[in-house]
Amino acid sequence: MQVVLTEDVKGLGRSGDLVKVADGYARNYLLPRHLATPATEGTLRDRAAQRAMADRQRARELESAKALAERMVDLVITVDVKAGETGRLFGAVTAQDVSTALEAALDERIDKRKIVLGEPIKHVGQHTIEVRLGQGVSATVTLTVRPVRETGGS
Repeated sequence: MQVVLTEDVKGLGRSGDLVKVADGYARNYLLPRHLATPATEGTLRDRAAQRAMADRQRARELESAKALAERMVDLVITVDVKAGETGRLFGAVTAQDVSTALEAALDERIDKRKIVLGEPIKHVGQHTIEVRLGQGVSATVTLTVRPVRETGGS
């Protein structure tokens, strides 16, 4: 019997896959647990429509990621942090700090998990940061870390 999986089934396939299974396995396990539906003409048509819609969504996301990567070409962002006399930071520049600076520069939300920091940034100066935008698209941004010295208070 041929069925269309509605959920991922370990050892059988992923959601949306058309698989051939034994009649008893389908009737007694897959169908009662709503893990699959019988492969009728209607379900096959629905499956094709869902795949086409998913392909269009992936294409839109890819175009969006490429457009954002184009905007990031030669982008230099700046983060002001407290630093000592030697240029060593009192803390570290995190992915969240970079994300905030990118959002201010691009006026678009960038998830901090997309920012790749090889190691924590603990010195002032220029650093190269990779931003993975998804679907194999990444961009490189230059980060300038500037020291902010506190002025003597009262």
